[in-house]
Amino acid sequence: MHPFAGTSLDLEIPEIFQRHLDLLFAATTPNALKEACMEISTAYRTGQPFLFREKVSCLAYFASRLPATYAVAYRVLSELPRSLSSWIDVGAGPGTASWAAATLFPGASFNLCIEQSHMMTALGKELVLSHPILSKSQWLPNSSPPSSIPSRPDALLFSYSLGELKNPQAWIEWWWAEKIPFLVIMEPGTPARFALLREIREKLLLRGASVIAPCTHVGHCPLLKDDWCHFSLRIPRGRLQRHVKGAQLGYEDEKYAYLIISRENYRPPTPTCGRIIGPVRKESGGITFTLCTHEAKLEKKWIAKREKELYAQAKKAEWGAWFFSVQDGE
Repeated sequence: MHPFAGTSLDLEIPEIFQRHLDLLFAATTPNALKEACMEISTAYRTGQPFLFREKVSCLAYFASRLPATYAVAYRVLSELPRSLSSWIDVGAGPGTASWAAATLFPGASFNLCIEQSHMMTALGKELVLSHPILSKSQWLPNSSPPSSIPSRPDALLFSYSLGELKNPQAWIEWWWAEKIPFLVIMEPGTPARFALLREIREKLLLRGASVIAPCTHVGHCPLLKDDWCHFSLRIPRGRLQRHVKGAQLGYEDEKYAYLIISRENYRPPTPTCGRIIGPVRKESGGITFTLCTHEAKLEKKWIAKREKELYAQAKKAEWGAWFFSVQDGE
């Protein structure tokens, strides 16, 4: 069965990672982090790039955004083969996606982090000092594809970074030319970022690439142009995160979009499954949700309580999971 077939994953930041973060946070004050967080938010709202030159700005970003970006990275990367052993993390920040990858693939032997901000790089290196895999990471300050890399990795990762690059298509062309097996892109779950993912998907399919996720097919996206495919994770908020964001709730819902492409020929795990592409709603008498099917169609599903086996499966289903018929899931 597919690795994410409707069961919850452990999406919380690893304890060793959190301990190192807490040591960094202790060097400043919660109010200083809150003020820096407001500056970052203002820049993003006005469409201005934020360069993260100051340590306090980086720490504010860690406090406000890192729990969600780690959870998304862990969730998305869980769909890659367990044999993955190396990757390049582009726009790595402090290496958040690499932390998720190292947790999922403990047998990894190599990773390269590419990050423009010198301060982010310095803090990223500090955070991994005691990690058995990530302490050996190599770091590059490139904002464009490197002319050479030490060895060919298994995957090229973009965690909330491709859409912020000046020429994202140059990186896609570089990935294809380098013959790296997997391309993984994670972005905010907005119409604009989904449009970028859809464009990349369509161009690579014409070259013979295959989609691993989230699509269940290699046909044209069935969504209308004014709709967009995105997913949601509910992330717990700690005390510091609530403070810097001025939030009251003990959780937040992180909306994200993603794409995993393979250069190899790929077929869905079963011909009669689909991906749940919206909220799973429990209603009187049953459960309803929307599937994107292997036939490149959208299918509204209604699972009545009287369909006991399917209903039991639907009760555990989550937005973003595969949904199998009972015989396929056995």
